[in-house]
Amino acid sequence: METIQELLVSFSNLQLVNHGNNTQMTSSEHEKRCSEILREGFQADTLDKKKFRSFVMDNGYQVCSHSEDSLNRSCVPSIPIINNSLNLTTNMNYIIDQPSGSQNYPDIMLIRLDEQNNLHLAYIECKQSIPKFNNNPPKMNINCIYICGKDLYNGFLLTTQEWQDRKNEYIEKYYALVQEFTTDDMLIVPYKVIELNWIQGSGPQCFIDRSEQNVPLITECFSRFLN
Repeated sequence: METIQELLVSFSNLQLVNHGNNTQMTSSEHEKRCSEILREGFQADTLDKKKFRSFVMDNGYQVCSHSEDSLNRSCVPSIPIINNSLNLTTNMNYIIDQPSGSQNYPDIMLIRLDEQNNLHLAYIECKQSIPKFNNNPPKMNINCIYICGKDLYNGFLLTTQEWQDRKNEYIEKYYALVQEFTTDDMLIVPYKVIELNWIQGSGPQCFIDRSEQNVPLITECFSRFLN
């Protein structure tokens, strides 16, 4: 791939309906097609998710756990590699589908080992054109890319710090309320749904107000994976 613009064009040409009929592409079909576009665009090989998890653990990290330090929670841009147990080729791109499992963030990870043994990481989530985030609202992080239908959004722009602070305050109060009303004969199972007020074809208002930053931030995230 020569430019990030070529990647954006590839996604803009993504067909969201199944060939031969007029039904909407399912979430799993959309995710598979997004992975194919990324794999082709970045000339990436595929890594087995279980082997990738073991590799990450060999280097003192975890892909998915309840810890805020796990990769799928912290979304750090890179980690140091002291044990290349997978024999990754330097400056080659790799794709891992569902690295945290089918029900956990992210849907896809893009990785690349540089000559200083730093493993660069990008976290990619696939959503429908009007996305539903349920229990995993967007992460305000440059390293997180959201593919909604055929449009790419940098996660840093989908919310604001004020939004994230309100979300965290709500969750804290919500769990306190659950604990207050849970008794020996009343079990309250927490289930929270936090969504964005998404304007079709445009995104949330905070994104619209800063939309000129989207391509530069996507470029900043993905430029680490260009030859």
